[in-house]
Amino acid sequence: MADRDALPCQASNAPKQLPQIARVPPSSSRTLSAIKRKAHDASRLPKALKRVRKHDNVSISDHAIPGVINYTHTVVNSSPADGGHITETSIPRQLIIEEPNAGEQIPRDTINNEGVGALQEEVMDTGGVESVDADAVAKEAGKISDEKARSQAAIDLLADFIPFIDDMIDIIIENGAHPSTGLPCCNSKNPRLHRCRDCFDPTPLCRDCIVAQHRSSPFHAIETWTGTHFRKSSLFDLGFKLYLMHGGDRCPYSKQDAPGDNMEVVDTNGVHFVRIVKCYCPGRLSRLLQYTKSKLLPATAKEPRVCFTFDLMKDFHVHSHTSKKSAYDYMQAIRRKTNVLVSDVTDPYPQFMRATRLWRFLTIEKRSGRAFGLDNFVKFRPPGSVALPCLPCPYPGFNMAPNWWIEVIEAYIHDKRAEMDGNFHLCKMSKNCNKKDHSLWRGSSCLHQREDIETHVSKFGADISEKSTCVKFNATENQNRMKHRGEDITGIFSILCCHGVPEPLGSVDLQRGERYINVDFVLASVLRNLRGLKRMVLAYDVACQYNINVHKRFSKTAPDVLDTLPMVEFLVGKMHLQAHEEECRYLYSLSYTDGVGRLDGEETEHFWAEHNQAAGSTKQMNTGNREEVLNDLMIDWSFRKNEAASVSLPKRLKKAKDDWKITSEYFDELTAGARSIEPDVVDLWETMSTKPVKNGKKVESVFRLCETELPSREEIRQRLMKSSDQYKLELPGGTVGKIEDSISFLNCGIDVQVLQRAVLSVATCDSPDDDELDRKRTQLNTKIDKWREEQRKWMPSVLQLVDTADEDPTEPETVCLHLPSDFPELQREELHLSTLASIEKSLREGQAHDVLEELRQQLKVNAMLQIDMEETVWGTRARNRSQKAINEARRLKQHWVSEYDAVRRALVSLGLEEESDLKKLTDKDLYRNTTKEPHELGTGTKPDGWIWTIGKGVGTKVDTKLDEDDRVHWFRVRASRDRCKEEVQILSEDIRRYIRACVKLQQAWTKIATVKLDAARFGAAAYASRTAELYSTLASRARLNFAEVGGSWSSSEEYEVTLLQTSAAPDGAPTST
Repeated sequence: MADRDALPCQASNAPKQLPQIARVPPSSSRTLSAIKRKAHDASRLPKALKRVRKHDNVSISDHAIPGVINYTHTVVNSSPADGGHITETSIPRQLIIEEPNAGEQIPRDTINNEGVGALQEEVMDTGGVESVDADAVAKEAGKISDEKARSQAAIDLLADFIPFIDDMIDIIIENGAHPSTGLPCCNSKNPRLHRCRDCFDPTPLCRDCIVAQHRSSPFHAIETWTGTHFRKSSLFDLGFKLYLMHGGDRCPYSKQDAPGDNMEVVDTNGVHFVRIVKCYCPGRLSRLLQYTKSKLLPATAKEPRVCFTFDLMKDFHVHSHTSKKSAYDYMQAIRRKTNVLVSDVTDPYPQFMRATRLWRFLTIEKRSGRAFGLDNFVKFRPPGSVALPCLPCPYPGFNMAPNWWIEVIEAYIHDKRAEMDGNFHLCKMSKNCNKKDHSLWRGSSCLHQREDIETHVSKFGADISEKSTCVKFNATENQNRMKHRGEDITGIFSILCCHGVPEPLGSVDLQRGERYINVDFVLASVLRNLRGLKRMVLAYDVACQYNINVHKRFSKTAPDVLDTLPMVEFLVGKMHLQAHEEECRYLYSLSYTDGVGRLDGEETEHFWAEHNQAAGSTKQMNTGNREEVLNDLMIDWSFRKNEAASVSLPKRLKKAKDDWKITSEYFDELTAGARSIEPDVVDLWETMSTKPVKNGKKVESVFRLCETELPSREEIRQRLMKSSDQYKLELPGGTVGKIEDSISFLNCGIDVQVLQRAVLSVATCDSPDDDELDRKRTQLNTKIDKWREEQRKWMPSVLQLVDTADEDPTEPETVCLHLPSDFPELQREELHLSTLASIEKSLREGQAHDVLEELRQQLKVNAMLQIDMEETVWGTRARNRSQKAINEARRLKQHWVSEYDAVRRALVSLGLEEESDLKKLTDKDLYRNTTKEPHELGTGTKPDGWIWTIGKGVGTKVDTKLDEDDRVHWFRVRASRDRCKEEVQILSEDIRRYIRACVKLQQAWTKIATVKLDAARFGAAAYASRTAELYSTLASRARLNFAEVGGSWSSSEEYEVTLLQTSAAPDGAPTST
């Protein structure tokens, strides 16, 4: 930015006048659109003037504001006698008359601006300007603003700062000094030479005052005036000593001149050198504990020379959880805060790495409740664990409903739903490190210790002999390759609940791929914590292979949990299932399995996406540090998931209820329509089992289409070729001679219209066959002439209109037949066509039904052709032949769509009721979930178009039968409805369990607070009370949100709800079992 001179500020006592806007006369104005903007304050105008040329009372300037169209201003200052207004004109033209800001600084840079002078003369020659009241213009602009809300785009919001940028920069620069620097400070009259960068008040103080002021803030950054600028200093340089254990005062048992320990203290604002004097009182704490009491964490227990403040450790801990920032990057930022010349700052990174490990362990001991003996008050996790289980998930004896085990009808709401998967990003590189390094946590969280799994593998051996029977998906074989060269840990394997919370002791390291010995080890560990449940639904991407010999393997490696293994039902996640063979997609489908709700089985993918951000640092760590970091991240993830569940679960419940309503309504319509055709068949469907049956290598399922009952691709292609030009519809009512003559007459007229549309489609195609077109037109003319003779008998009132109509016999497809539907209602009454109109309406309804049936059958054929070509057709020639058939099928589909639109237009003209089932046809109404393929991902709650509801009066012929395709479709729609219903019931019980769990934990922490208070452990009692309040808040929030979405409680557990109003359970209240 160029240097600018500024005019001195001048005060003005004259009253400020309202700004005015001047409009350029039309003869000299190119546009007046800018005049509609709201009048802005005059003080903002000069801020936008970047380059100015002044001559007498005329100022010409260029605007160059980011995000704003650049334009040129001409500003004319009138004399003070005229009110001191500024006349401004712009290109595009805009003249603003405003009161000048008396204290404004006007830039003086000059430029040459050709053409502006001519414009100014043009404006002056028009006889001046026409003044406009600013209030009126502002009111007009306000109307525009009301109609269109102010933009919230970043550039628009930043543009508001543009007029203040110069002043903001000046203020920031001026902070480098202070007017009081060097002046006498206090009674000592010492000069003010020292200031604090971290204190809110930047006023410099003398040496004694700055030291006294910072006895309770010993790690603030101090600067000292050198005579020309402030230089980085410290309290240590000013003789400050930090006394421990006495509120900043010297210990009475210490010497007056006690030198203390020179300590390097790292805080959030940088690295500081401080002289620390410990307490020497009798019965004093050790030096390590004195530091801890003063919220300092030493890097070593003996003779520490580096300490880290608790604020720093908390700050890094939060950053490591949310952004996965590494300790190295964080410490580099702290060093840069200390001095931009980073090389002059000591690097405490090695000490910081040790401190972070210690801090994580101390923090988790406190937060998990293990330091308080929480497991003695409530049983909800493995003994001695510091993990936080999922509160909405079922845990017998903790959060289950009273008498849950006797539930029969909806027993699935008490099932455990979980997922497991491996991740090869969170590996560990082979490196020369301390072989004795181990985790301080000792396998008490989510991830097992490395030596545990290595001992297990060495004892039972790594079984890598199993080969996958699913050729399309094989995680084990794909990972047992040389892709993990240089890694001694190739990744981790985790089991998560359906809510995304890692199971306690549910993760383990992997070696050489995703071997079943590792999976068995961690699954057995989780099953030991879930004894008492009836069923566990477990999604695994290779479940089709894993569960084949799982009982055999468990009998060898984990016989103690072999009795609980039958409760596990192995399925495959919906996304991974798409990569499996078709048989797997019926045997292991979550969409076709009862009692699983809308579980997708892919929650592990979200979990890995978050934790993979830490892979860059954890893969280079020692074994113990890596385990601690991953455990810490998992526990934090568990807390975040549990905290968000009070809001996310009710939201999901609301969505599930909406989906249930949609799918139920559609299924009811589908069933009603099917019963109207063949009620006995529907009764038979309702008795059929939905369990898939494996017959050799073939899987039989009610959800699978029997391909033998469908025509082959070649048969369909031949049929399409033969029927390509057969557009005539078989209308209801029979033939001439078998029904009344009037019906026959109208029926023939409708036939002629169908033929007209067929000829029109031929005439309007890209390259019509002229001979064929002439032949069809001749036939059409013959039929029209024959029908006209009958029309003279049945519709004599329209003969005059027919005779006077301007018709071209060479284009009979454009001739109007003057059927009753061709006239509006009033004209039909005048022409006495009401009776014929009612007959035609009935015929048209039958015609619409037949067209819809033809359209449905054509859509089925189109879908099958497309799938068949993708799966079985190979080679250019074969694909070209298949594509021709598909193109012809698409043309026929469009033909039937056009036919229906034409028929419905006639029905609307004849008075079709708004509530009629014959609705307007759109593209989405043609959609239907395919029955040729297994369940398609993302279509669980997507309803089919209305044309597929085989309801009364909707698109069915008298002789229509329910076919194999209809059966599969009916079962799949019912499965979609059932999954949505199950999801509602499951989520409702999840929320109830969540509230019960929060109440139980609230009670436990309240009891702990009482015990600690009785023992005069006031700090422990305060922390326990605060944690109890946290769980009480979560329970209350979940209860409120649950009620808002229509949640309810059974009468047998109303006491659980009343617990939310108190801090402890009422006397005599039963406990859940």
